[in-house]
Amino acid sequence: MLPPKIWRAAAAGAAALLSGLVIARVLTERRVAAEWSSLERDPGEIRFHPAMIEHLPPAARRYLARAIHSGTSLATSVRLTMTGSIRLAPDAEALAMSSEEMLAPPFGYVWRARVRKGPLRISGFDLYVDGRAQMRWWAAGVIPIVRADGPELARSAVGRLLGEVILLPSLLVTGESVVWEHVDDERVRVRLRAGAEDVTLTLDVDPEGRLRRATFSRWNGDARNGPLGYLDFVSDSLEDERTFGGYTIPTRFRAGWRLGEPEEFPFFFATIEHAEYR
Repeated sequence: MLPPKIWRAAAAGAAALLSGLVIARVLTERRVAAEWSSLERDPGEIRFHPAMIEHLPPAARRYLARAIHSGTSLATSVRLTMTGSIRLAPDAEALAMSSEEMLAPPFGYVWRARVRKGPLRISGFDLYVDGRAQMRWWAAGVIPIVRADGPELARSAVGRLLGEVILLPSLLVTGESVVWEHVDDERVRVRLRAGAEDVTLTLDVDPEGRLRRATFSRWNGDARNGPLGYLDFVSDSLEDERTFGGYTIPTRFRAGWRLGEPEEFPFFFATIEHAEYR
């Protein structure tokens, strides 16, 4: 048995380590809260009218006329609340997830989430703001398990930022870098830009204007997802439309790498519980 003096020293060291982890987590969360606030934009002053999209390809007109009600302020950001599940690797089981996101293309996003599996609790965030990308995740609230940043993460994050424009369709009306291209009666391409990255979304739209699938080429820096480099990233199974503040969006979907191909990796399954447009 160790002498009491050594036990006391060990206990004091463990307490100091835990205190340091708690302080680091609190300081990080304060910084993330500031990043979140920086993305909250003033409400849009321009209101949508169908005449704004008369020049667009037919599939784009159908989609936007359904997604944005006439007279709605063209929002510059949206706050999303989601539930669902997430898979951390192709051979892993899905873990229950709840999250919230501030989305403001082309400036950035902050996604904060809580994941659980039995007694295990994981929480953290992904963000991309003004060209910087970060991921920070903790187990049990304070134990760091993921810490990532750098140019490769930023390249992938830009793809995510612009790929999620289907949840903020007003950007497709007012965005300065938006370029549309007709494909056929039910498909249209739209090119967007943020930072140094261009992203071209292919949107599949049904005859009533419902979005069925969105595909774009996104940078993959993780070999678990597939070959390194640009891969197709897809959102599909877009269902259960709901209207929030004049915007009609699908509230159930899945997202992942190369969906519909033999090597597909669907990893994000979400239900949007609420959307607040500004």
